[in-house]
Amino acid sequence: MDIAFIYSEKDPASFLMQKKLKELGNFRFYKEENLLFTNICNKIDGNLIFLSKHESREKIKSICLHFTGNFDKAIYGGKDRQLSLANPLLLKNIFLEVLKEDIKEFNLTLEVTHHGPLCNKPHCFIEIGSTEKEWNNEEIASKIVNSIVRAIKKRVNWKVSIGFGGTHYCPKFNKIEAESDFALGHICPKYFIDKLDYNLFLQMINKSNIKPDYVLIDKKGTTSMQREKIKDFVEKYNGENNVLKIIKV
Repeated sequence: MDIAFIYSEKDPASFLMQKKLKELGNFRFYKEENLLFTNICNKIDGNLIFLSKHESREKIKSICLHFTGNFDKAIYGGKDRQLSLANPLLLKNIFLEVLKEDIKEFNLTLEVTHHGPLCNKPHCFIEIGSTEKEWNNEEIASKIVNSIVRAIKKRVNWKVSIGFGGTHYCPKFNKIEAESDFALGHICPKYFIDKLDYNLFLQMINKSNIKPDYVLIDKKGTTSMQREKIKDFVEKYNGENNVLKIIKV
């Protein structure tokens, strides 16, 4: 797989992962000042992996994976109500390889689609959180980049899907990503479904380098009105000679 890594010297976790990757092979690297506001996606080819730190109020030790885009206002990069091009198979493979490292003290999690940059190349973000101590942890950085290197060599035809519901850290979809043959693409959390329109729904499908065949709905992480809204979108989409299958999880 043709991979380019995007990193920032101003981001300690990003810079450390880049350093560890350079020790493992001759990869393509692109240095940017700010990963969330970069325009690098328009300038290079290939599949992109953004190496980044993760910050949270709770300061939980975490390894986070997600795609970029905004379901509402673009406060942290990108553009209002525009999603980037996801690479669900790449993200799934990285997720599973990190799981094999059995890093018990860190919480491995998907995040819903959020923040910038707006990326027109297949991509994913991988982040280490959530304090200076974790950002500068060489052992964790090494385990993550070893996982990435293994993942980019894998060729697995997972069932590509999009997800709806739940919270920012996707507890239901984490279990699915870890234990099933579904690979999650864009995920819209419960708190954005009410603002979701058909255009954004179409972006969740079309902004994927492999078009999804499945719509996964978190039953407990959505209201009945939200589930009905998603069902209506799927029926409209399928009425145009496309086939999406809804699965409530």
